[in-house]
Amino acid sequence: MNDFMSNLISGLSTTLIGMLIVFFGLLVLILCITVMHKVMNPGRKEKAIPEEEKVVVKAPEPEPAEEPEEDDGELIAVISAAIAAVWDEQEGGFIVRRVRRISNSPLSARLARDEQMYSHF
Repeated sequence: MNDFMSNLISGLSTTLIGMLIVFFGLLVLILCITVMHKVMNPGRKEKAIPEEEKVVVKAPEPEPAEEPEEDDGELIAVISAAIAAVWDEQEGGFIVRRVRRISNSPLSARLARDEQMYSHF
């Protein structure tokens, strides 16, 4: 029984010492990061924004895609010019025959596409 207790106390003391070393190491790491942040950004102070000044921006509701009833000739010309500018160095040429909207995509795909297109403004 005495041997069991000495092994138990030895194991618990080793565990406690290991946990204290890790805890101390984490404190030193936090201190180093804080000091480096203060040294790298000496003039910048973080301001707390009061609740009254916070602005909540809601995402715009997606509008249903409408098929344009106008002639797509100008759109086709613009797309052709853009592709020609990109592929100017390649030989063989190309012809844009038809441009049509795809309206059968799922709502999540349309929202993701709209978010991607409008996030660059």
